[in-house]
Amino acid sequence: MESPIDQKASPNQATECSQSPRLPWDVLIEIAHHCRLDELRVLTMVSTQMRDLIDRYIPTIAPAVAHVTFSKRVLQHMYDRSNFFHYKQLRELVPHQLAAILVNKHRIAYSNGRPVYRIPAEAPGGDYLRKRVANGWDILRELYLISQDVRTSYTEDELIQQDRRSPRYSLDACKMEEDIIQQRRLDYVHGLCSHQIRDYILLTTLLPCIFSMSKAHVGDEYEPWIFDEGESFDQLRSFRDGTTWLSWFVLAEGLHIFWAQWWSLPPDLAQHHIARRAVHTYKVLDPALVDHQRSLMKRLHDGIRDVGGVKLADYGNLKPHLYFPHVIKGQRPPKDHRAPETLQHVLLHANFRCPDGVEEPFPLIISPW
Repeated sequence: MESPIDQKASPNQATECSQSPRLPWDVLIEIAHHCRLDELRVLTMVSTQMRDLIDRYIPTIAPAVAHVTFSKRVLQHMYDRSNFFHYKQLRELVPHQLAAILVNKHRIAYSNGRPVYRIPAEAPGGDYLRKRVANGWDILRELYLISQDVRTSYTEDELIQQDRRSPRYSLDACKMEEDIIQQRRLDYVHGLCSHQIRDYILLTTLLPCIFSMSKAHVGDEYEPWIFDEGESFDQLRSFRDGTTWLSWFVLAEGLHIFWAQWWSLPPDLAQHHIARRAVHTYKVLDPALVDHQRSLMKRLHDGIRDVGGVKLADYGNLKPHLYFPHVIKGQRPPKDHRAPETLQHVLLHANFRCPDGVEEPFPLIISPW
């Protein structure tokens, strides 16, 4: 499932809709000016008239779309680069918006009355941290695009030649596909600089805070935690080290699943979007393929650490709470860390309930480092 921000218009879609009554261009331009990014992309996919108009007038449409799509602080990245705006430039702001949300909503509540670790999206004091997290999102998107490229360009010549009637053919073919993706990802990672690797590790250290598990069972409201064996999900280490199947899931889905739940879907559809998508994906996979995917993720994350020269002992210097020294000292946030809250509506968490027979002493979302 691709997000509209990643899809291309098909000729059939455009031809079919081009027969609809044509509106004056000034009316269509006004419509485009009030669209969010995903809505603008959908317009280019369903109408040749709109696609031609958007391509022609994107320098004037893009700023209007940006202002109704992104947080104000994120827009500076658009204006800092150029005075000429295009659709690609809008898409490049997506990692910055996701970074603003993650830094703003990170560790939004603590137990025992302890303060929060967060920086509001419009606070200038969070610019450095948000930039690094956005760099991490960029790398995650590239790792996702590698898998998409392999899956769309896969040919029979790349498959293991074996009897198609064999019940193992499909499984072995899927494993071969995953192996090709793994190798291309490792090749990409080996071309990254050390500071890029550290930005990605910072993201994978922050991102686990979105996954939470309820204490015992709470009915059918939350999806069950079914991905990994054991009595609990050590959210920080498991995700960061690639030992949970969710590490594979996130790279297979890319940015759009977070973009959908956090920003583009209406609240009734956004609720539990990530959790339900993860459970659905897991259930349709062969257990042997799941084990293979999990083992590949462990090797990928080990390779990322090796390329970045990051040892396990270095993780202490990559923890996000180091960017919030006032919290550690029990002080009020400095002035440049304060700003009105603008993202209170964001549904950040992917909530799960404990597996059968497992009791969690506390919700994992508030467990200490």
